Amino acid sequence: MTFLVNEFGYKVRPCDGDCTNAFMVQGADFVGKWGMPLIPTKFDSIPETIVEYPERKKFTGDKSKAALAFFKDDMLYDQRNGIWNTATPDDSNRYGFHYSEIKDYEYIICPDYSVFENYPPSVSLDQVRRARYFGYWMYTKGKKILFNFRYLNQLFDEFVFDGIPVNCVPVIGTVGMCKEKENHDIILRSFANVHRLNPRAIIVYGTFDKDMKSSLRTDCPVYVFQPSNWRKEGSLYGKRQK
Repeated sequence: MTFLVNEFGYKVRPCDGDCTNAFMVQGADFVGKWGMPLIPTKFDSIPETIVEYPERKKFTGDKSKAALAFFKDDMLYDQRNGIWNTATPDDSNRYGFHYSEIKDYEYIICPDYSVFENYPPSVSLDQVRRARYFGYWMYTKGKKILFNFRYLNQLFDEFVFDGIPVNCVPVIGTVGMCKEKENHDIILRSFANVHRLNPRAIIVYGTFDKDMKSSLRTDCPVYVFQPSNWRKEGSLYGKRQK
């Protein structure tokens, strides 16, 4: 049996009780107070299309110009058979997530695991950690990593910026976040703090209203993708606006 060493220095057996998914961050450098993996992704291009994970097999466009996203409800990608619980280093699992199904997508957006202000800080921290672990794993497979960015409050200062390189391309998903004031305020705080990443560009997936624009504190390019049929059956593809 081959053992891996997780981030705490303990030997674990891959895919057999390793709830930390240590195989995803083999070789990573861990930074910051809470040890987020550094994802040193570098590229100059911007995807033309964003495809939601549930549509990964149905999309017939050019996957080399598409980004795979995880913005839909968590239950569609994070359930018992989801990307975290069934991923394996060698794609040998019999059900659930298979890397072979997404290997042709050039860009991967770190998963948007839900975080809420009424969550204990430890839960929010772990949600961000899992997203970064998955992002680093995809980086080791040669993918161009786009960073999902959520900033809820000052507690996020301790971990949400760690591991993201300068000149990155963060993604702020606003779909479904504009009807309730509490959620809209979270989005505005995300726009108000994203400049701290020193991004070279920002991707907005969904509505980009005047309040969001006025909250930005950077003059870097902003690319807006509008998803189609978000709450209906059918395509879940976001095309970049000209």
